[in-house]
Amino acid sequence: MGSADDWTYDDALILISLPTRGWTSVRGMLSTADHHNHGVPNQEVLAEVVARLVASGLVGTRDRQLGATAKGRALQEGTKASGGYDLIVEVLDRLEAIPRHEGPPIVSPESLEKSSRHYGDPSWRRLWRRIT
Repeated sequence: MGSADDWTYDDALILISLPTRGWTSVRGMLSTADHHNHGVPNQEVLAEVVARLVASGLVGTRDRQLGATAKGRALQEGTKASGGYDLIVEVLDRLEAIPRHEGPPIVSPESLEKSSRHYGDPSWRRLWRRIT
């Protein structure tokens, strides 16, 4: 069992959901997280994860977008896994060498709500709404 200072699965998931080159919106990040994990963290966890990754120097922000820093890219590049669970676990193992810092909220609650509304809804509900 890990301590409160350990990196989490969600930390690794969100880090690999950011582009190694360029920037993405919160919605783009959630789309990629959903692709890798077939689910996304809830809004509270997501806010904590993004704040922690920024405070730890792994993620940067620009014009309401997020992107991996050089330090964050180094953890993602050269991985053996191509995606999904194996990639998340490989990056989580690499995170252990990086000091973890907590930080203030980076993404507004409104942005999280708007962006995660689509991804927090079970797929069958989205599909059902489309066909009814």
